[in-house]
Amino acid sequence: MPVRHPPRLFWYGWPSWVTELGSGLLLAGAAYYLPEFLWFPACETVSCFYERFFDPNKWSWKDVGQRSVGIVLGMVILHFVKLI
Repeated sequence: MPVRHPPRLFWYGWPSWVTELGSGLLLAGAAYYLPEFLWFPACETVSCFYERFFDPNKWSWKDVGQRSVGIVLGMVILHFVKLI
């Protein structure tokens, strides 16, 4: 009989979301002094470079996607901060 794994419920995955959203927000903050049209490409390049060469768990599209959500959220926040 095959081994059954428990279903992937939200509370098993939330630490990953917190970590990657925080990383995305920090990446967006680091790009603050670049022109706005370079924010997303610069952050995604650094994110993919990290994921490819430094992440101990190797490549994960899930991590890149979650970090992208954090980058976009950080970009929106920074855009409104610049308007103030």
